[in-house]
Amino acid sequence: MGRTCVTAVIAAPQGLPYNEAEVIGMAQVYDLDFREQEFHSIFNNGHAKVMQLSFPAGKVLDKHKTDRDLLVLVVKGEVNFTVDETFHLKPGRMLSVEAGTMHAVEALTDAVILLVLVPPADTAS
Repeated sequence: MGRTCVTAVIAAPQGLPYNEAEVIGMAQVYDLDFREQEFHSIFNNGHAKVMQLSFPAGKVLDKHKTDRDLLVLVVKGEVNFTVDETFHLKPGRMLSVEAGTMHAVEALTDAVILLVLVPPADTAS
């Protein structure tokens, strides 16, 4: 029976100083505390990308779209995420959004959000 291996980039992802990721074997542990920098790339393997958003209460990200599918996970705080309707997101809730969909975000409290961006299924290889 074959052994399953989890592959991870050992060097810190682009833009991430080494002291912000703890490397344990073939995995990395990331600190997801609120940052002064609103947009922070924490992982990018050329296919999938993970962004950490740190928004202070009242921050609004106006309607925009991306060419990738999104998974939106709130780590801390609460946000309103608007697509055709508004979804109230807090820790423990996740929202998926199809590529090309207009969306906006409003932080109701100081919030940490993880965005997982992947190419749509019809373009993924």
